[in-house]
Amino acid sequence: GGGGNGDFEFNIRGNVELAELDEISDQMIRDLEKKPGFVDLTKNLKMGLPEIRIVPDRQKAAALGVSASSIATAVQASIGGLNVGKFKSGGHRYDIRMRLEDSQRNDPSAIGQLFVRNRMGDVVELRNVVEVSTGAAPSKISRQDRMRSVTVSSNLENLPVGRAVAQVRALSEATLPEGVNVNFSGSAESFLESIRQFAIAIGLAVLIIYMLLAAQFESLVHPLTVMLALPLSLIGALGALWAAGMTINLFSLIGIILLFGLVTKNSILLVDFANQLRREGMDKVEAMRTAAPIRMRPVLMTALSMIFGVLPAAIGIGPGAETRQPMAVATAAGMFSSTVLVLVVVPVFYLTIDDAAEWVRSRLGRGRATASSTYATE
Repeated sequence: GGGGNGDFEFNIRGNVELAELDEISDQMIRDLEKKPGFVDLTKNLKMGLPEIRIVPDRQKAAALGVSASSIATAVQASIGGLNVGKFKSGGHRYDIRMRLEDSQRNDPSAIGQLFVRNRMGDVVELRNVVEVSTGAAPSKISRQDRMRSVTVSSNLENLPVGRAVAQVRALSEATLPEGVNVNFSGSAESFLESIRQFAIAIGLAVLIIYMLLAAQFESLVHPLTVMLALPLSLIGALGALWAAGMTINLFSLIGIILLFGLVTKNSILLVDFANQLRREGMDKVEAMRTAAPIRMRPVLMTALSMIFGVLPAAIGIGPGAETRQPMAVATAAGMFSSTVLVLVVVPVFYLTIDDAAEWVRSRLGRGRATASSTYATE
């Protein structure tokens, strides 16, 4: 009596009555059916299934010396069945399951005719120590984090998982009562976990790039100029994904991380050569004016080789290309936008941040001079 394993799953959970939770999940399913993209909506909670309840009369059972565990074992072995051994034949192993014949366990009244032994070893008819009644109950009661939960599953039709997560969150915030919340599972949980992991990976990538550049340039300022290529590359990568109707998924995120390691190369060629000219005695403005035209050729050559290298995957040639296409599109478009903008923006940013660094150094030097003068006077 459970729900199916769809493309998209989430749990509605809360410490409320099971009937209320069932009504809330039904309302959530009706609301989602009105939204495009959610198909085959189902849930794992089925209310109103028939059941037989066996309630021990504890006073009578205690008087006759019958324990509740003995009653449960007798009913389980006779009605539900109990594995009592193994049978081997022809290299195969089979369970030996003991229970009553169908004719003796299909009628609820047969439960009262069962016998159970008391503490003295005597047999007692079960009708003397239990009450048998019929009723309706859910197929199963699921719990998550000590709260009752209902799993709603759905297949997605032309709807990305990220957008489906956003729609369910918005709907839950608008309709769910206090004390009831939504928790995602299955592919939605994997998607959210991968997003968190890639955010950490991107942060670590940026940190490592900065540390390596700081060691290379022996400066804490010039790495910022080089890393300006990172946001410039995101302009092209995200813009191309949006224009092509693609989403930010596992493969496009891999392409963005790959892009971060590639685009800084263009800025390194430009900034390193400008610093070399400055060490030879050239003014910083003239050094950048000289470095940009000279370094434009190797920058364009390496960028174009990378773009044309991923172009077949970006176009979607070959089997399984739809999985690699977002990664290639993000890489190619990000490399293109970074190359074009680096030759224009980085020189300006290089001069601006260098002026700012000189201003900060002059202010700090003036402050130290004032402090030294005050100390000498005293």
